[in-house]
Amino acid sequence: MGLFSSFKKKEIQYNDTDIIALANADIIPTEEINDPVFSKELLGQTIAFNLQDETIVAPCNGVLEVMYPTGHAFGIRRPDGLGVLVHVGINTVNLNGKGFKLYAKQGETVKAGQKLIKVSAEWIRDEGYDLSTMLIITEPLNKDERTKADLTAALAQVLDVSPHALSVPDIDSYVGLMHTLFTLEDNYGLKISEMDGEVCLKVDVRKSKDTARLHEMLCSWQQAAAMLEAGEISKEDYDKWRYHYPEFDKSQNYVKVPPQDLF
Repeated sequence: MGLFSSFKKKEIQYNDTDIIALANADIIPTEEINDPVFSKELLGQTIAFNLQDETIVAPCNGVLEVMYPTGHAFGIRRPDGLGVLVHVGINTVNLNGKGFKLYAKQGETVKAGQKLIKVSAEWIRDEGYDLSTMLIITEPLNKDERTKADLTAALAQVLDVSPHALSVPDIDSYVGLMHTLFTLEDNYGLKISEMDGEVCLKVDVRKSKDTARLHEMLCSWQQAAAMLEAGEISKEDYDKWRYHYPEFDKSQNYVKVPPQDLF
């Protein structure tokens, strides 16, 4: 079986090392992709597809490490450690999820051939978007080929987010989340408490300067969340604030000036 097996509608049990076509589609020569990030394979070995229907499936077995709520991109970690990125269309992040329906959540274990996304292909193309869909081997098994920092920076550029947004701790399980909280308790004075009969987490600002700084950042987050709840900003603006943090945090004196249309 070749590296890129043919897409088949019939359910097949694939091996953990298999990579299959992500859709019923024609292959596009890499150099003809209308985006230099993909055509020059800056993120890694790339194959592009011209979708012939609206269903996109998992190209391999593994954990769905990244699934953007906009549906325009997702990443799978194969059991052997290989990293695979799928990017649906070019600049389709600007659709803010319109025309995409998700069938899996980030953190789920998926199997090759499993339906992950349905796209309204005709509508998206009518909106003027190139729906070329790329499958990229972002982290090959030979770890020396590219550094993780280089891959993260390149991927962040494509997804239009801060590199920090792609370097989150291991919280894919409740146990992993608990140990992340324990680390915050040790290093930043996070305290578990009770308020009005509800469990809550608080930051002890007296612990250290780092703790005080964390408290300021959490306050900034609370303000942004409050603006969203009050309808003063849109969900799109709120996500932009989060995924680019701290770029648009006006409470920080070292960040860029936010654009006029944000907040």
